[in-house]
Amino acid sequence: MNEPVVAAFLNAIFYKNQLELNAKPIKFNQLSGIEYIQKLQHPWPRSFSYNLEFFAGEISPVIVDQEIHIYLGEKSQEFVLNVFSHNLSFLIPGYRDIGYLHAWNNTLMLHKLKAKNRGKDNNEKVEIFPIENSQNVALVNTIEPDYPASTLSLSDTNILSLYATYEGKIGAKAQAVAIDEQYLYIADMFTHPAFRRKGLSSALMHTLHQWGVERGCRYAILVPSRMTRDIELFQRFFYKDEIPFALFIPAAINS
Repeated sequence: MNEPVVAAFLNAIFYKNQLELNAKPIKFNQLSGIEYIQKLQHPWPRSFSYNLEFFAGEISPVIVDQEIHIYLGEKSQEFVLNVFSHNLSFLIPGYRDIGYLHAWNNTLMLHKLKAKNRGKDNNEKVEIFPIENSQNVALVNTIEPDYPASTLSLSDTNILSLYATYEGKIGAKAQAVAIDEQYLYIADMFTHPAFRRKGLSSALMHTLHQWGVERGCRYAILVPSRMTRDIELFQRFFYKDEIPFALFIPAAINS
């Protein structure tokens, strides 16, 4: 893909998923993908399990569909497709015309890091700790068992995983991936509902941003959760929408 920010995002998630999930990147002529070992769940507009995820940009829907089906061959296999474009209003009808369902839209957000990143919020009740061992991972996974942290990336110097406590009780987690000279990817940010609006996410964000600055990154990128979006937090850190994307699924399983 031609967009540098999209390329940085994809490189980061491929790196992370290869390391933590043993996933396999897939390279095409004009799009890319990733194959997961375990099955993932897609909820809407129809529910199914899949282990293939594809990524495309400003390409004809027909060409994207052709490349996907060349890869699938004779296999009947479920998949999801992410399309990054500033022209989604034009592309969405094109995908619908060839048998895809439009599930939802989201956005890749960008923040310009500052060399002198301001200090974290002065809240003595909030503390930040690195996730360093299997005991830390087990503790973190008690607050979000649906998207568990992994032990497989703990020794990787390109990934920083953190958790936050409030009055000594764990309430939030986050991760950053720094494999690009320009971009820091913020991932897996989650705050348990009982600990929201207590400064945990802000403290985590400050710490991750500072780590990115120390690594020489100029920008931070992230995809907000489709469920919570955390827009107020990201706006407070001056994140802006950089490029929208749409998620599509086949109207029926490939056959």
